[in-house]
Amino acid sequence: MKNIFFKNQERIMQRRAVKLHFDDEDMDFNLTWVLGQSGAGGAELGECLSIASQINDPESWVSEWMEAGQRLEAQAQAAEQAHHLVSTREAYLRAFSYYQASIFFCSSSG
Repeated sequence: MKNIFFKNQERIMQRRAVKLHFDDEDMDFNLTWVLGQSGAGGAELGECLSIASQINDPESWVSEWMEAGQRLEAQAQAAEQAHHLVSTREAYLRAFSYYQASIFFCSSSG
């Protein structure tokens, strides 16, 4: 039983050793989480890396992801007006994912 514990701990440490973009482990983990949404259409790699390149701290994390969500929500609304239902769905899904990402570093103190 002890060996399984140490093997799991070793795997956890290896995951932490891999850096995707940010020096901050929490930001890097959350970026990885957002990118994980891409398989279901909830994110696009290029968009996410472009957003990440604009982020310097928790405040910019919130504002950049919110801005991306707002941009995609506007695209979804325009696609809906033009009756492009697939584009509408895709843009709304990504907007949701990016809005959701923005709250990772929101302060509960207001």
